[in-house]
Amino acid sequence: MDFNKCTLIKVLSSFVLPLCFTCLIPSAAFSSSLNLEWKAEFGGKKVETGTVTIPAVDGGFLLVGEAESEYLKGNGKKDIYVVKMNATGLETWEKYYGGYGDDIGTFVRATSDGGYIIGGSSRSNWNDNRNMLLVKISAEGKLQWKKEYPAEPNLTSEGLNDDEIIYIREEADGYTILGNKKSTDTIGGDIFLIKVNGQGGVEWRKTIGGREDEKAVSLQDTPDGGYLIVGYGALSSETGYDIYLSKTDSHGKVEWSKSLGGKGWDISTVTAPTSDGGYLIGGQSSSGNDGLFSGYLAKVNSEGNLLWQQVMPAYVCTLIETIVPTDKGIELTGWLESGTGYDFVRILTDETGVISSTDLINNEQWSKPFAVTAVDKGAYIVTGYVVDKPGYRYWLNKQEQAYVAKIKFAK
Repeated sequence: MDFNKCTLIKVLSSFVLPLCFTCLIPSAAFSSSLNLEWKAEFGGKKVETGTVTIPAVDGGFLLVGEAESEYLKGNGKKDIYVVKMNATGLETWEKYYGGYGDDIGTFVRATSDGGYIIGGSSRSNWNDNRNMLLVKISAEGKLQWKKEYPAEPNLTSEGLNDDEIIYIREEADGYTILGNKKSTDTIGGDIFLIKVNGQGGVEWRKTIGGREDEKAVSLQDTPDGGYLIVGYGALSSETGYDIYLSKTDSHGKVEWSKSLGGKGWDISTVTAPTSDGGYLIGGQSSSGNDGLFSGYLAKVNSEGNLLWQQVMPAYVCTLIETIVPTDKGIELTGWLESGTGYDFVRILTDETGVISSTDLINNEQWSKPFAVTAVDKGAYIVTGYVVDKPGYRYWLNKQEQAYVAKIKFAK
């Protein structure tokens, strides 16, 4: 994860808690109860990469990524790339969705009608703005409808807008869309929250943020029908980013905003609700461990107040990708940077984030932190791309193919 895409605590509330550094034995003692159950590569006709994979409605999986454009091959333009596979990673069908510019998928969710809705961005327009893009497809991949969402009409910036959808929540009467927006002639960015009907028509939209540079990463329902937005941004005069939390009502009106952060780079990547009404927030932080990036886990209550936090040793975890609360504590997965790439790690903690056990598996194809999706108990899907070694395929296919792997824990 880079800083454009990708938490000492300063909470903008009534109290501050100190950092708690978790002690653990060296990485040489990691256990090895992880199995690479299967892996698959997709594409080969063009340049294909994977962004995210989710469980499909029939027990298989659905991959969303990007590929060289069908319309303008060889010019660097991109289409949304979708692959449906069975439970063991074998391809069932393959589809491309796009126009005459860049169309990129960043999020996908299964829908109650058996199909899927894909969020992303599009530059297939006359003015080269990058607009939010919503694509609805059937279970078989047939395009049902597609909508673009340009910047608000009263946008005063003279630059091009650079917007994308990063999260979609299905509602009884449509979808709530979370996205990020930025203009090419400004430094900061803001957050979009948009409610659309079942055909993608806008019912309301809100812009959230505006103080400095905010970027959303996840959306959670709240018990009162509102939303909790979690992200990160340059929220203070200190160097680096802070974690950003914003609570809205059911129509996107902000009720409160708070932040967690220190002097380093503090970045949220994932959020999960807890049974007591609070939220777990995971990511990475350089506000500790002598400035080295390491995994970060915190819990806040329903009002966004910090209850506890853990910064992990840099040799245990570099970045947290998934959080699954369990009856015994918390199950985390993420990545540990190594000399040759990244190792996949699973970390079990108690209810306050104190580490009880760790597992690690490495693979030479994991050159960067790929996306991770929890698919069932003790199983995860890793999504990214692989690069062919120099040779005929390297030049013919321009290196990249979409990559999916299933990791299962033996214990």
